[in-house]
Amino acid sequence: MIDVSPKVAFLITTYLRDELLYKSVESLLPYLKPNWIILVADQGSCSEEKAKWYLDLKTRFDAQFHFRELPENCGLSYARNFLVDLAKTKECDYCVLSADSIVFNDSITDLEFIIMQMKKDDYNLIGLNLLNRISWEGFLTLKKGESFEIEFINEEEKMMRLFTDCSVVRNFFVATTNSLIRSKWSEELLMAEHEDFMFRYAQNYKMACTTFINGSYIGVKGISEEYDKLRRKNFNEGIKKLLAKYHLKQWMTYKNKQ
Repeated sequence: MIDVSPKVAFLITTYLRDELLYKSVESLLPYLKPNWIILVADQGSCSEEKAKWYLDLKTRFDAQFHFRELPENCGLSYARNFLVDLAKTKECDYCVLSADSIVFNDSITDLEFIIMQMKKDDYNLIGLNLLNRISWEGFLTLKKGESFEIEFINEEEKMMRLFTDCSVVRNFFVATTNSLIRSKWSEELLMAEHEDFMFRYAQNYKMACTTFINGSYIGVKGISEEYDKLRRKNFNEGIKKLLAKYHLKQWMTYKNKQ
């Protein structure tokens, strides 16, 4: 029998958060299927400890694990675009966008079911549920000259169905590789790239969110003083560029904050 299971790439970006990276990748390993691969893009310097960790995983999982060292502080957008391009060269049909701050559990074993249903219902992107993190699923609109505005989906409504339509989700989702290739993240935004990407993506593609697959956010603050300072700098600069790009007075407003 021919295996028709879609090939899936898990995209994990990391920067100066080695301990989180180890936890994130290792939480996925028990559930790794033959048609799944893990792609890691590292924006920071590679310590001897991390190099040994990479080599061990490469030895154990061979073609299912790949890592690339990127230019220092090249930004989330650059790193994600790099990984999407790499997933395409690996002939992956779908990508799961994750990060070193997210750990997986056994609900990820339902991914092939979710992909089958999203294909059946003609969705290009499905937002996955991220525990321990503020909800961000809803409908994103651009109020010209003012701000991006989000109208949140009712939490109970999300629990009642497999997929709930929306136009913005968190940075934890499964999407067709081709739709990501055609959309890409804006690389001038080292951070604060999310609303820009989601707004542009939703103009061309259908998305929804689900609570059937969960990951847990394990936090990023307090990693190191160097990291915290650089993160604040990149975020503040990203917000300024985002406001200038769309000619906005402020970043976000909320129609029905829950």
